[in-house]
Amino acid sequence: MTFPTRLALAVALAGAAASGTASAATVLDVQSPVTELGIADGGTYGTVLNVGQVASVDVSTDAGDTDAVLGFYYSPATASQRVDLSLNFAETELYGAITAYISADPFVDAADASASGTYFTVAGSGDLQYLDLSADLDTGLFYVILEWENAVQNSFSYDVSIQPAAVPLPGAALLLGGGLAGLGAVARRRRG
Repeated sequence: MTFPTRLALAVALAGAAASGTASAATVLDVQSPVTELGIADGGTYGTVLNVGQVASVDVSTDAGDTDAVLGFYYSPATASQRVDLSLNFAETELYGAITAYISADPFVDAADASASGTYFTVAGSGDLQYLDLSADLDTGLFYVILEWENAVQNSFSYDVSIQPAAVPLPGAALLLGGGLAGLGAVARRRRG
């Protein structure tokens, strides 16, 4: 084996050894509507979430982890979709406060998030807690970003679903109400 070949092999082996000693990334597994296992932290769940479907996500954390990021495609891609997150406090009591962000950017900070909310975990509480986040995203893709205080090795799960966008009351309904009130006034005047 020539010297350049041995040097290249040594460099490759050293790189493989170094990557093997690095802390493993947070593992994100999605059970529904289609099972997808071993998604890397920061990755995107490949199945499109339709309105009303729920994706159940398992998060395994290593000591030192303080965040998890997972992307979701959704359909229809309309603005003002409501994203519902649910989290079991019994699973997260070791993590301290957990903040959830919804964003089109997987690297977003609190100032740039489309929606955010904080769970203050309580030790011994077994309640399933819900956080409704409304996001004005119409790109068909959003990220759930979770950050927590305590860098512990543990696991928890959460559910995420897309709910129908709120339907605004059209201006025509207000005009109809005004017209009916006017008709009532005319009818009273004729009787009086």
